[in-house]
Amino acid sequence: MSLLAGASRAFIARTTGAVLSYGVGLAVARALGPEDSGIYFLAIAAATMASVIGRLGLDQLLVRRVAAALGAGDQSAAAGTARAAMLITLVLSSVVSVCLFALAPVLGDQVFGLEGLTATLRLAALAVVPLSLLIVFGELLRGLSRPGESQLVQVALAPAATLIFLGLFVVILGPRPTSAVMAYAAGMSTAAFLGFALWRRATPWLADTKSSDESRNLARESIPFLGVALLTLALPSISIMALALAGDESGVGLFATAYRTATLTSFALIAINAAATPRFADLHARGDHQGLGRSARRVTLLTLACSLPPVILFWTLPDIVMGFFGPGFVVGGRCLAILATGQLVNVVTGSVSELLMMSGRERALRANLGGSVVLSLVLHAVLVPLYGLTGAAIASATTVATINLVSYGLVRHHLSINTLPLFKLRRTSRGSAADRPGGAGR
Repeated sequence: MSLLAGASRAFIARTTGAVLSYGVGLAVARALGPEDSGIYFLAIAAATMASVIGRLGLDQLLVRRVAAALGAGDQSAAAGTARAAMLITLVLSSVVSVCLFALAPVLGDQVFGLEGLTATLRLAALAVVPLSLLIVFGELLRGLSRPGESQLVQVALAPAATLIFLGLFVVILGPRPTSAVMAYAAGMSTAAFLGFALWRRATPWLADTKSSDESRNLARESIPFLGVALLTLALPSISIMALALAGDESGVGLFATAYRTATLTSFALIAINAAATPRFADLHARGDHQGLGRSARRVTLLTLACSLPPVILFWTLPDIVMGFFGPGFVVGGRCLAILATGQLVNVVTGSVSELLMMSGRERALRANLGGSVVLSLVLHAVLVPLYGLTGAAIASATTVATINLVSYGLVRHHLSINTLPLFKLRRTSRGSAADRPGGAGR
């Protein structure tokens, strides 16, 4: 019931955020069209990649450290972790932002050769610092077992503010990629400020707590998580970069729009994971592998029930769904249906990536992601020249499915946990290794 209550709050925030994000994508697509929206999404992808580097993988580590520290009653360690994370993120993100601004002419004119991309990238660089900070604030709130507020910060406040600024800047400056990216940067800044306010309200004890110096330890422990974060982000970015390098500006816009729409099938998984991840970390720290397995299967069951309706919609009416973004986007219907299939595998396998990270198996996850990036590069190199947008969709969906199936196997191997609830029901008479006393710890 505790998991369901936390998941319900996160689900409401995530649903609101999904609707708002869909609204931002819809507004950008209708205002700019496929080609200019491709410039916009390419610049946002660059800013997002820069933000991952600026966070140093800290956001992936914070939930585990804060949840474990507070579970042990050590407020000093939790406070030290939070303060060190904010300082490291602020400094490193600022450096990365300056680098992106300086490299914008090289990327825009020499690498991609797309008109208007340089100016758009320079504006996108302004979003790197606030984007990094708002994600860190969200993960800190998640470590406090506040999944609703975490999702509010990370997925609802940012698109809400962006949507407001988008209407303002498009009216004043006209419908162009630079206007949309300026709105994005302003939205991220607003959300970061509100995220900091929510964090301070949730931690009244922080000001009176003498924190230990966690900067060095935190930076050292975060490096493996940085690899995981970069590889995770690289996967959808490969499709965008491959289409951009092929000179298919409209393909970039179509793929980015279809991908964002397809991920609506897994937003329930992300929302419920926001509530479940601190529980995973706590259960693993206490050695409760039986409870860990039960929680993982419940997450899979909840997310599967929520995800099937949008998957069926995207399979049966993909052209109509893409048509909401404008007449020029209807041709992306097949791309949407293919991408939704990959996301369905993501949902069916459950919280496998989170289980690996919260149990200290991030190196195994990183190896899986690294191999998947190589697979993705090969598939894109073969399929994009032959089939264009459809080839990028097939390559992306195949890679997503492979990652999750391999991660499922890693969870079975390292933790002896089966995340598939239907399989568990069939094996109740014998029980899985995770459900036998000491089974996962042997």
